[in-house]
Amino acid sequence: MIDIDKLKRDRNELLERSKAMLEAAEKENRNFSEAEEKEFRETMDNIDSLGFKIEAEEKIQSLELKNQTPAPPEGDGEFRSLGEFIKTVATNPSDSRLKRDASEQSMGTPAKGGYLVPEKFSAMIDAVAAESAIIRPRATVIPPGDQPDAVNRIPCLDYSGGRNAGVSVSWISEADAKPQTDATLTEIKLEPFELAAHVVVTDKLLANAPQVEAVLRDLLARAIVSAEETAFLQGVGITQPTGIIGNAATLEIPRTTDGSICYTDIANMVGSSIGTNRIFVASISALPQLMTMEDTGGHLSWVPNAAQGFPGTLAGIPVMLSERMPTLGNNGDLLLIDPKAYLIQDGRPLSIAVSEHVYFLNNETVIKIFKSVDGKPGLLAPVLLEDGETEVSPFVQLGAYST
Repeated sequence: MIDIDKLKRDRNELLERSKAMLEAAEKENRNFSEAEEKEFRETMDNIDSLGFKIEAEEKIQSLELKNQTPAPPEGDGEFRSLGEFIKTVATNPSDSRLKRDASEQSMGTPAKGGYLVPEKFSAMIDAVAAESAIIRPRATVIPPGDQPDAVNRIPCLDYSGGRNAGVSVSWISEADAKPQTDATLTEIKLEPFELAAHVVVTDKLLANAPQVEAVLRDLLARAIVSAEETAFLQGVGITQPTGIIGNAATLEIPRTTDGSICYTDIANMVGSSIGTNRIFVASISALPQLMTMEDTGGHLSWVPNAAQGFPGTLAGIPVMLSERMPTLGNNGDLLLIDPKAYLIQDGRPLSIAVSEHVYFLNNETVIKIFKSVDGKPGLLAPVLLEDGETEVSPFVQLGAYST
């Protein structure tokens, strides 16, 4: 096998030589001599010849890699590792163990051309990614149906007109007519959007199953969860999930002091929140203020609780830190939410596609991992309590300073 790296070094040396000849003639403000011109032309011809050899050898080696027969599967014919699965997708796409993602074909649209990640590897990727997730592990997740990316309409009660959602309650005597009651029903529409991440790897790395597995598991999986969490928190709802911050169902509490967070803000947020699984979600930039915040008696409000997996609590409620939140002083830099009230609709399962065409001449391959998902708060507006004045919500955010 020809050493491509040596060919490239030889070509670079010739390039440097031709460059030096041009610079010398330019510095002396003269043309090439007859001998110099002959040497320069021969040098350029050699550069072109080496370039052709490099391109041809790269193509040959790439084709040889893709024609390699994968190691025979063990036991029941399953893939032994995620790395082996990825390598097989790239080098032997006709392998009978591979299953194409045909979910979209069932809805009358072309397939995306990917291969479904085996469930045991998909679960492994999800486990790695979930280490940094806050919303998904605590939300209400709806599994995909027979048509994974189809619209799912979830019926719900409209509490914006009162805690009883339009249900009238009255005391009646035995002979009185029973009052007619019509609950105010509405719906939440969930339609999974595609979320994709890709990375470019060298063919040499692709041939190394353990290394390419690490790339996918540690880079692409974390990128997927980062994009998901950002959308669940701040998504605009167009081609992506609808976020909690700024949503119509989220109750915004004006902050007491401009550009900061104080104990009164915490008290006001707690007084406006509902839910049995509440957590604070705070911007990392807000951590110093939260840890040094004092209550009205001059005592620190932050209660360390690292032993239970949280950096601390406020008003007895766990605090989670996120780099995907607005920075300190901006709307939504602090949330008080019950994530269980957030709905996540999973669609097409995790799939992988591989393409060598984009960077073929560079001996590089694109690995793309993709899935589809949607998410929305599980109600359309804050809940109006029976006093007719007080609004509460499982989603509360600290807003702007109000004079």
